[in-house]
Amino acid sequence: TGVLEAFIKLAIAIYITYTDFDKLISFGLLMAVSAIVMLLIKRIYCHKNYSEVDVDVKKYFDKTLFKEMGGFASWSFLGTSTSMVANYGQIIVLNIFFGPLVNAAQAIAVQINGQLSSFAGIMLKALNPLIVKSEGAGERDFMLKASLLGGKLSFFLLMLFYVPVLIEMKFILQFWLLKVPAYTIVFCKLLLLKSLIEQLFITLNTSIFAVGEIKRFQIISSIINILPLITSYLIFLMGFPPEYTYFVFITFSIIGACNTLFFAKKYCLLSYSHFYRNIFCRCSLTFLCVYLFSSLPSVFLKEDFLRLFLVLSFSAIASLLTIWLVGFSKDERVSNKSFLVSIKLNIMGRLKR
Repeated sequence: TGVLEAFIKLAIAIYITYTDFDKLISFGLLMAVSAIVMLLIKRIYCHKNYSEVDVDVKKYFDKTLFKEMGGFASWSFLGTSTSMVANYGQIIVLNIFFGPLVNAAQAIAVQINGQLSSFAGIMLKALNPLIVKSEGAGERDFMLKASLLGGKLSFFLLMLFYVPVLIEMKFILQFWLLKVPAYTIVFCKLLLLKSLIEQLFITLNTSIFAVGEIKRFQIISSIINILPLITSYLIFLMGFPPEYTYFVFITFSIIGACNTLFFAKKYCLLSYSHFYRNIFCRCSLTFLCVYLFSSLPSVFLKEDFLRLFLVLSFSAIASLLTIWLVGFSKDERVSNKSFLVSIKLNIMGRLKR
């Protein structure tokens, strides 16, 4: 279904390139239709292949269960809606104070961040069910271990793509856009850094949700989600430049991370010291080493495709070595070696057949 959805979006892009009809209306209508089509495909597939996917209110009605699910859904909606309001509100606030050109820069930054983080998002889609399933089976230690390792791996995946883009942001944007809107480069860099910070804690959110005790967590998270928007509006009234909105959002992302750590310790028995040593320090040091080593070509060469190629090469080599030697602990290296050996044996066995 994911491949099919990608081809549908490609077909839409090709269609609106050549159609004489209003392109914006065409794009919005076709994207809406594609979403409905994908929803129907998934629903039909699930009803056909899973016997438990059945709509029967009388058969499955359970007042206590419905009440619990309704409460969980309500608190989840609170956190999701405030996050959405903050994100779209940021666009409105920037437009009020600085106009559509700054909005264009912000839209480009969001697009780049979304595309670069898609690989980490795919991994999290595979990992999140494992976290929830482990908690449901009463295996909280394994759930927490999977959550922490997942956060680390998703951080490293983002880092692989983010580091060369952070270093060569100006050249990439000039090649892609020709005329780069003001503030685009600084917006992109700050948004990528914000995403890297949040990636360390994103799987811990899933762990808290898996435990199910989310009321207090979501109330505090919702307040933290809204405060950056209010703060941005106030600092713009005082005359601060537009990039300060990202400084504000990064600051509150760190506060939100502290909130996540607190509730992960309270409900998931997370160890602060273990998270600090094995996750935060290792990931931060890995990122710093990779960034410094990958920046070497930019110190000695002028901006061109050769320098971009060298930065990509340096970044790939530095990432693989540093992640293995610094990012992973001794136990994780042993586990990964066993995993790699099993893959090698599986491939060799297939080749022999």
